[in-house]
Amino acid sequence: MVSIAVSAPSSAIFLTAYEQAKRAVETTINTLTGFRSFETREHSREHTVGRESLAGRDVGSGKWDVDGWWTEEKRAQVRSLLLPAAPALAAVAGNVVSSIVRVPPEVVKQRVQAGQFRGFLAAVTSMWRAEGLLGFYTGYSTMVARDIPYAAIQFTTFETLKRRRERVLAARALPNPASFAGLAGSGGHGSKSVAARQLSHGELLLSNMWIGAMAGAMATIFTSPLDVLKTRVMTQEASPGQAYLGTRQMLAKVWAEEGIVAFGRGMAPRLLYKVPSSAVFLVCYEAMRRIMYTTRYATARRDE
Repeated sequence: MVSIAVSAPSSAIFLTAYEQAKRAVETTINTLTGFRSFETREHSREHTVGRESLAGRDVGSGKWDVDGWWTEEKRAQVRSLLLPAAPALAAVAGNVVSSIVRVPPEVVKQRVQAGQFRGFLAAVTSMWRAEGLLGFYTGYSTMVARDIPYAAIQFTTFETLKRRRERVLAARALPNPASFAGLAGSGGHGSKSVAARQLSHGELLLSNMWIGAMAGAMATIFTSPLDVLKTRVMTQEASPGQAYLGTRQMLAKVWAEEGIVAFGRGMAPRLLYKVPSSAVFLVCYEAMRRIMYTTRYATARRDE
């Protein structure tokens, strides 16, 4: 119950920060590369009548540049290279913010599971008396160092696999790129072909669940050594006159005493936990994102 009570608000904080940061990064990339949506182009065109050219070059098309190098094709190439970095950058912002809420209960949970305290309340009381508020943030930097690459790998893998799925579906619907012109004049048969390749709600749910599980597996495998360090830092017992070991000190200690094998311990049970939880989490995230954007679109259309 404690884990649920903590994970719900921390997940909400993470996803809110993630979405806002991702939107800001994508907007910045689109602005730098001169990308505008259809609606934005039409709105801009209405307010640039009489200013459609500069030095004899087309301004509205986005194909002009002083040196003639920053063409529309170049902008599209740069945009395609930068956009995949948006989920990773957004994950950094989401984890830094949500870890403020996530770390204290994680420290208490780890120490209770390690047998240092009998229960949650006993752990909170003893830690507050002995260590104060800072004691609840023992291992904050280690946890953030683990969660940032985890979320970056997880969401980047998720978004990459989704784009791959869309390309595969498009290729099946339109196997020959040269057939676009023929489909456009085929009396609507081309649009039916594309529609027939769309996933049903059930297929989309299963596909997102599979992609989410793969994303969780990738993130878990690559961040398991950091998880080992996080657990060791959080569960170390306080000794009179001895300071807590930080991330670098604990890394050196584990490496010297146990070797590289120690950093892979616990990977199997962590995979058994993280893979299904990642699948459910990302399916719920995708569903809520669709509901949010559908509601926002319907509201915008109603206000027109």
